[in-house]
Amino acid sequence: MSIVKKKLVIVSIITIILAMTIPIISIINSIGREEGLDEFEHFIAQLQQGFNWPI
Repeated sequence: MSIVKKKLVIVSIITIILAMTIPIISIINSIGREEGLDEFEHFIAQLQQGFNWPI
């Protein structure tokens, strides 16, 4: 609705872009997880190794 009312257009566009890209990035990065790790453990391991994608 913000785009229609022309308020906070930049924030609305950023939100739309993030809503579309975050699931895709998560799926791509979870493909490479080690066998035996669930998604949360993989997420924590990637954070500890200093990767930027979990942020």
